[in-house]
Amino acid sequence: MIHDLIRDLLEDADLFGYVAAGSFCDIYDKHAELIAAKLSKDLSVDQIENVIWDVFYQELCVCNIAGSNEPWVLDRKHAAAIIGGPDRFEPIAITIRNMIGY
Repeated sequence: MIHDLIRDLLEDADLFGYVAAGSFCDIYDKHAELIAAKLSKDLSVDQIENVIWDVFYQELCVCNIAGSNEPWVLDRKHAAAIIGGPDRFEPIAITIRNMIGY
């Protein structure tokens, strides 16, 4: 249930334009699963924002260089300039906190 709610919130917000660009709406399934796994009832809205931000940071800014096992990581300061800061996810974090008791 939590996973489905978070997925629906991400699909509705479509902050990175995945759905608008024509992707299937299940594009957010992995994100929702990772976010749900990190939630607990004692998290503040700011902490939930950080959880959501970190999931997208890991997907978009941390990878291996093609053809090698060498990691490529964009530091968090530069990542925030590109994907926005955790506060970008405030409306979603507030909804998660209010609707499902977190």
